[in-house]
Amino acid sequence: MLTALHVVAQSSGRAPVPGGQIRVRVLRDRQVHPVEVVWVGDRDLDAVLLSGDPGRLGRDLVPARWGELTCSAPTTQSKCSAVGFPKAAHRTFANPDGSQAVVHDNREIIGHVSAVTGINAAKYDVDVANSVPDGERLKKGWSGLSGAGLFCNEILIGLVQAVPDAWRNRTLWALPVRRLLELGDFTAAVAAHTGITPQLESADQSPLFHAPPVPHLSPSYLLSPQAEVVPFTGMDQELADLTSWCTSRRVVDVAVVFGPGGVGKTRLATELMRRMTQRRSPWTAGFLSDVQRVSGSLESLAANIRPLLLVLDYAETRVDQVEQVLRLFKSARHAYDKVRVLLLARPAQRWWKYLQLEWQGSPVMDRGTVVRLTASAAHSRAGNFNIATKAFRERIARFAAQGGPANYGESGSDPEAVDGGLSAEPTDELVVSIHMAALAQVLERTDVSAVDTIRPVDVLLAHETRYWRHSVRSHGLEAIFPRQSDLLRELVAVQRIVGAEERRDALNAVVAAFRFHDRDFGSLQLPDRDVMRRVEQMLADLYPATDGARWGAMSPDVLAAELIVRADRDTDGELVAHILPDVDLSPVQRHRAMTVLARATTHQPALADSVTRAVNAAPEALLAAAVDVAAELPPGDAVTWLNAIKPAAIQRSDGGYDTANQLRLIESLLDELVSGSSPTMEADPEVVPEVARDFTTGTPGHPSPTPKHFTLQLPPDAYPSGREPVPVRFYLESGAFVDPPRKQRMDHALSLLADESHRSNRALPAVKSVLLLPDGSIELNLATAAEAISPFQSQGPEAIWHCSSRRVLPPLSDGNSIPPAYPALVLMGWGPSVTLTFMDLEQVRRMDLHGPMKEVRQMLGELAFEFTQRPYARRPHIHVSGVPLRTGVTRYTTQHDTLEGALEAISSHADQTRSALRALGHTHVRDARVRDPWNDLWKPLVVLIGHEMTGDAGARLDHILHDGAPAGVGVVVRAPSSSQVATGQAVALDP
Repeated sequence: MLTALHVVAQSSGRAPVPGGQIRVRVLRDRQVHPVEVVWVGDRDLDAVLLSGDPGRLGRDLVPARWGELTCSAPTTQSKCSAVGFPKAAHRTFANPDGSQAVVHDNREIIGHVSAVTGINAAKYDVDVANSVPDGERLKKGWSGLSGAGLFCNEILIGLVQAVPDAWRNRTLWALPVRRLLELGDFTAAVAAHTGITPQLESADQSPLFHAPPVPHLSPSYLLSPQAEVVPFTGMDQELADLTSWCTSRRVVDVAVVFGPGGVGKTRLATELMRRMTQRRSPWTAGFLSDVQRVSGSLESLAANIRPLLLVLDYAETRVDQVEQVLRLFKSARHAYDKVRVLLLARPAQRWWKYLQLEWQGSPVMDRGTVVRLTASAAHSRAGNFNIATKAFRERIARFAAQGGPANYGESGSDPEAVDGGLSAEPTDELVVSIHMAALAQVLERTDVSAVDTIRPVDVLLAHETRYWRHSVRSHGLEAIFPRQSDLLRELVAVQRIVGAEERRDALNAVVAAFRFHDRDFGSLQLPDRDVMRRVEQMLADLYPATDGARWGAMSPDVLAAELIVRADRDTDGELVAHILPDVDLSPVQRHRAMTVLARATTHQPALADSVTRAVNAAPEALLAAAVDVAAELPPGDAVTWLNAIKPAAIQRSDGGYDTANQLRLIESLLDELVSGSSPTMEADPEVVPEVARDFTTGTPGHPSPTPKHFTLQLPPDAYPSGREPVPVRFYLESGAFVDPPRKQRMDHALSLLADESHRSNRALPAVKSVLLLPDGSIELNLATAAEAISPFQSQGPEAIWHCSSRRVLPPLSDGNSIPPAYPALVLMGWGPSVTLTFMDLEQVRRMDLHGPMKEVRQMLGELAFEFTQRPYARRPHIHVSGVPLRTGVTRYTTQHDTLEGALEAISSHADQTRSALRALGHTHVRDARVRDPWNDLWKPLVVLIGHEMTGDAGARLDHILHDGAPAGVGVVVRAPSSSQVATGQAVALDP
């Protein structure tokens, strides 16, 4: 317990000393209990630390989180609160015998605290927002509130100390707890009595970060790297490298730690965070959440008043968020405080190389520091095992001393136990395996009911099961879960597989689990809604989420994989196959399930069969997601995963374009992974991959007819002086095949054009097409003649601009602060003389594709794929309707079930954009984009529609697109039937 020193001194009549005892009254039971003084502050630090019996004070109390306010310009003002016993709340009443009695009532104050007010005085000014004392109570005011804890977002940030007279009870002063955490003897005292060393967090920005795990006596918590139960050992060089990276002179920079699961990436990052927050000038550090809990999202991070260390775990699954963070700090004025973005990922994949190619040399990334962790390079196996054993034993003993039995409330034999003797030997050199073996040995020696189990993982799951049953009893659900019931294990397995960000998703997952458990009964009767809600709440409390989601999950991955495979095996391999296709699961849950199971198969290959059956049962819902997660896996694991799901694609390969296309994609990925030339993943992050494949037929650079393609007939004006439709080849399967050096040179030239346009205050020209010639020259075919802007020169008429391949392009001063000149530019195909032909959909506004429905939709799907492969900063908004989407596309697009929904989205975007253009005095979105490069409002909206334009839909679309200034919208639609008029630019498609 923490309170004000002067409060204790006044109540006891003498200054407290360490080891002395005082008495406190507990609010919940009004009883008086003795507590011991363990630390005493000085005159400047008016605080005292007390320790008491948790059995008397409350066993359900969890260690406090310690924090400070760090945001100078929050998007939403955080409320702070404190509960105390001000004298103004004292009430006097008469007893039956006529005597007077005084009730010391408590009162909560609510107010706001600015992170930048009171810095010189090293205090917080609390501006009280709720009612203040008046009348007679004004004389007493808030006096008596001293010692109350000041909280923001449930994090302790200060101690109320005084009520300054000048502010007439509307402002309180509080001691920031960061001043206490600067003292080694204080943090040591807290750690000695709680077992947890306090760490400073950002309280006002805490919704953006993962919270520390809530202590509970289960293997899942004890093995959590963020719980820091086992002291940090080894990895000295890696930690030194990352510390040097943090303290380097750069303002913003990015690093990545690569390593297999369980090697210690998260523990290394946790230790780095701790050390940076304990510096004399502390940093703000945290694991960034991928669950958006507040409006404004990440923007407030740019207003942090301290150096900032952001850690993104599983970065390979969060590339969009990584780029969002980089864009934020690229555009922010962060002149003084450092920002470091640390990415944790399994072995290298192409996403990192793309990130380097896009951001390297920019204000937010130097070279992109890479740290690699291996299973044995940084650890002494025997030493780590002994250290872990000692740490687990001490933490479990502390739980027991605080009233939590080491056997989780169970006694007697364990129905989950397996006959045999314990083998505590680690199965490999991974840190997680060593820690699991150490914990199993401690539990086996602590709890006699575990001596019959064989492997460390068996011991841990047996104890985890006891923890579940303890939770069942505490929630009054014994009748739902008999002692031998498999339902509880199935529910926890489903929780781990599908997860839930919102309670509705969690309830749907619970229903799916109950439905599966009673699958053999003819008529299904689920428990009533109240019981289902209590079961869902029990699961939420079982593994509290740290990232703002509704559910957390059991960990580490290897222990969770063992749980899943057991639950699946004991249901004859039906759990996974039944749960994944369940109609009540959301797309987000299905994608998460695929990610979890893909990782689990690396530990439990037997799960692959169940996944295959699930995908085969619902290929439309699951196959694309299953292929999609392969990009999130290291190459070896990706091969295993793709081989597992390939049979499902083979069985359904005749079920339509999308399934057949997924099979081709699987085969292509497997070929490339095995040969080491994957366009999606690579083994070595230091080697720049080949971005495209070179198909030749004897003419250098000319695409071979082997890849499947369509022949398109582009409008004549796609080429300068064109009089006939222009034939081009549009390639399928792996997207368009582009020669990387030519494409990079074109992007470079167009970025220079955008930069020069901005600096010279000249408008970017509208282009009909951009032609990339075989020798690397670039030609702009303008809609209207205009004087050329460097690096282009007029060639012949001023409606054609040319950038010769012989021209040396100057380097970009800051390539990532320059917006793409034409973000809706898309490759339409290979034209005459091997010329790559690009068209700007923003300028075209509407393009009508003429051809068979199946092929038109195929092409629309390929266009969606091409746009979504771009970095987030250079990607337009993509909406689709009636289009079959390939892997990697669904998460980056907005999908509309109906044509009407797509038209409403187009109309809304057009109205909003035109209104903003009028307000700012711009004539075109291109002009606004050059002046405000990274405003998402100026991103073009590309809409791909595979529905036939029936009725007045075509006329409505034209009205939206042409009723006013160009609104940054490009629509590609399936051309209307012959009975209707196609008003867009016509492109004929010949399969």
